[in-house]
Amino acid sequence: MATAVSFENQTQSAKIQQLQTDVNGVVVQMKDNLGNIINRGVMLDDLEGKTDDLQHSAEQFQVKSHQIGRKFCMSGNMNHSSGAMGGSGG
Repeated sequence: MATAVSFENQTQSAKIQQLQTDVNGVVVQMKDNLGNIINRGVMLDDLEGKTDDLQHSAEQFQVKSHQIGRKFCMSGNMNHSSGAMGGSGG
């Protein structure tokens, strides 16, 4: 009977050891996942900043292009290839 109890204890111990190994594997995987989530958040923040910068640049470009267009029209050079387009003036 002592042998049966000893065998049962060894079996339970092996099961517990296997469960602990499985839990440790899950913990490692979850830490990796959390690291990936944090990295993704950093990359999304960076992308959002770049998007904001691009939007600002596009707005500035639009304002400048309208200013140049108005200046070009007011100077009477609408039908000439000189002026804002870098022509030779002629």
